Order: sequence, then structure tokens, then C-alpha cells
Amino acid sequence: MRRPFLLIGLLFFTFLIKAQNTQSTHRLKVFIDCNNTWCDQNFIKTEINIVDFLLDNQAADLHILITEQETGGGGSQFQLIFFGQNKFKQMTDTLRFNTDPVATDFEERDLLIKYLKLGLTPYIVKAGNGNDIVIEMKKKMGEKT
Repeated sequence: MRRPFLLIGLLFFTFLIKAQNTQSTHRLKVFIDCNNTWCDQNFIKTEINIVDFLLDNQAADLHILITEQETGGGGSQFQLIFFGQNKFKQMTDTLRFNTDPVATDFEERDLLIKYLKLGLTPYIVKAGNGNDIVIEMKKKMGEKT
């Protein structure tokens, strides 16, 4: 007589734990808007694979607007504006970085990825996927301060 109740209780408890685990984390849905500048969306998607990139900005949790403006010295200033949506509605941020006038497309692309990752970090953590993030904070040997 006790066994059926024990089995039902165990199954219910297992279901409850699985339901809590699936509710606490979900992959962040991101829409990248770089209509005002060129950005390599395929490269972004291969370098940042812990979020889902969407084509519909209304369905995304995060809308990222990327703009570029030429600086007086001949380089560029990129601006990344992070607009939180849905449960991230209260979160917004803006990051800017400058590139050298002689920077190659590859160097600009790598800097863009670096700042995208930095800006995405709080949103990924809030979505419950902080364990997927790896952070390094040390200079490479021979790098100037």
C-alpha cells in the first residue's frame, strides 16, 4: 500500500525539480541591428554561440543597435546600444570603442566581438546561463599598459 504513494511522491518530486530547472534558465534571444554599419553577422554567430540570434526584433529579449562614425583622426568609433526587452525591459546599456586609422577589417571585427561579449554578459547571467561564460582578465606577455 505504501509503495504506490511513495512512487507517486517520488515522480512528483522529480517532475517538480525538472520544472524548476527549466524555468530558471533559457537561452537569451538577441536581435542585432547593424543597418547603419557593416557587421559580419555570420562571424558574430560563430563566435557567440550561447545565445539565439533572431531575425525578429519584437521576439528578442535583447535588441542591439550597432552604429559606426568616423573620428577626426581617421579611425572609427563604434557604439553598441543594448535595449532590453520582455523580462529585460529595465536593462539598457551603451558601450563605445574606437579603432585606429590603420586597423584592418579583422582587427575591427575582433574588437566588435569583444565589446559584444562584454555587453551581453549581464543579460546572459540574468537569463541563468552564467556558467557558460568564461572570463580572462590578464594582459598578454609583452603588451604595453
